[in-house]
Amino acid sequence: MGAFLIYVAKVAVVLTLFFLFNNLLLSRETFHRFNRIWWLASIAASVVIPSFHFGFPYSHKSVAAAAVPMQTVAGNVTALSVQSSAQHSALPTVVMVFFAIYLAGALTFAALFVLSYIRLHRQCKACELFKRDGINVYVCENEMVPFSWWNNMMISRLDMNTENEAIFDHEFSHIRLHHTLDILLCNFLIVFQWFNPCSWLTKRSLQKVHEYQADEKVLEKGRSLRNYQMLLIRKAVGHRLYSMANSFNHNDLKSRITMMSKSKSSKWAYAKALYVLPLVLLVATAFSTPEVSGKCTEISNVKVSNFQQNDTLKCTSVSYSSDLKAGGDTATLIIRTVNGKTVINAGLYSASKGKPLYIVDGNVVSGSHVLSSIASDSIETITVLKDSAAVSAYGEQGSNGVIKIVTKKITDAKFNGGDSNEFSKWASMNLIYPEAAKKSRQSMRVFVNFKVDGEGSVRDVKTYKYYSRPESSGKPLNEIVVVAYGSDESAQVSEKDKEAADKSLLDEAERVVKSSPKWEPAICDGKPVDEVYSLVIRFELR
Repeated sequence: MGAFLIYVAKVAVVLTLFFLFNNLLLSRETFHRFNRIWWLASIAASVVIPSFHFGFPYSHKSVAAAAVPMQTVAGNVTALSVQSSAQHSALPTVVMVFFAIYLAGALTFAALFVLSYIRLHRQCKACELFKRDGINVYVCENEMVPFSWWNNMMISRLDMNTENEAIFDHEFSHIRLHHTLDILLCNFLIVFQWFNPCSWLTKRSLQKVHEYQADEKVLEKGRSLRNYQMLLIRKAVGHRLYSMANSFNHNDLKSRITMMSKSKSSKWAYAKALYVLPLVLLVATAFSTPEVSGKCTEISNVKVSNFQQNDTLKCTSVSYSSDLKAGGDTATLIIRTVNGKTVINAGLYSASKGKPLYIVDGNVVSGSHVLSSIASDSIETITVLKDSAAVSAYGEQGSNGVIKIVTKKITDAKFNGGDSNEFSKWASMNLIYPEAAKKSRQSMRVFVNFKVDGEGSVRDVKTYKYYSRPESSGKPLNEIVVVAYGSDESAQVSEKDKEAADKSLLDEAERVVKSSPKWEPAICDGKPVDEVYSLVIRFELR
């Protein structure tokens, strides 16, 4: 879907350039047959040229900066990039909206052209038919402008009985030169490029060439130039009814009369068509620049499948490093961004040799689950070391491969004008030891995970008993101790009361964190980003 829209846009650019140059350089020349062929060739070229990929040499630095935001590593190393889901989440929706608008317009104009053709055939049934020189001639009783299409011509009874010979010569010329094929091609072009004014203007310019050709054929038969021009003026009233037909009173009458009296163009005027060479070079160069090709590739990668939801796994970016050896086996590393978190499928490595070594910002981590706490848009580079390169750098620990992750430098979020630990001070002043916990003599360490988003709001607050906390967590803040005194140790406490007390402690921790004022969000690459924090609150009854 995205690739189709990019193709349509490229066709629009090429068609516009061809129209402008054709109209500027060739429209006033008298070699009408050549002009007709050139207009048709321009339409074909506009459709064909964007389907080719022109590879022009650009510096490695320019391409790397535009396409892959990470370092290139030499040796037995594979470098991967992880795209941020936050940067591209809106793109599929925008592409879908544009595609829907484009499709609606194309179907509308296709329906209008089909309707025009149906009306034309209905009109034929109301007219008298006779044959002349193998051509179907439909004679209508009502007054109308003569026109022709395919092997058919329509004329009014009044024109049949008066000035019909010049009209017949003109319309028969349209039929014998197969001008209807050109009109049909232009109609298809308009359906395809309905939003582009140059598609409509191209059809009009080609019809003008058709009239020049038909006028030329009439005059070649010895018709009086003056009388024929007066006939055109008399027939200049009225309007065209059908998009498929060539009408005798086609507009631009002044240019037709001028063209009849004009001297033949010099043969050197054909050389103007050579403009196509620098034009094609210009288009190819423009489409091949990293700035244009990179953005086009990004949009082209949007497919209908991007809108298909998966209840168990939603992936926005996938990168592969193939042939990562683990002992004598070969495995594939898959790195995904799932719901904004980084996931590495270490299970795809050889089970006989174990999992690779994970290093984040120079520190060895225990496993791939630790990576889920790293936001996808905070990753600068991911580097995979294999075989001897891994062992040479990390010894026996790297025998199963090494995955090195370097994160972007992030300025931590701030709270109340201080660092993130100021939040611990604020929370300690607002926490209240629940009465239910006091009565049940319950103490507990509560583990809280929460996110400070790019707008400074606290969200995604989750609380756990400390011993059941998740393996992955956010950046730790200073622990808080909440103390209460004076519990009645002689009172009996049921299991139900203990459960209620535990819940009241979890709820109190959640209440305070959710009531947090706005933070100053974390900053990465000059832009606000989300950051995940964890906090331990120790409720202690003495």
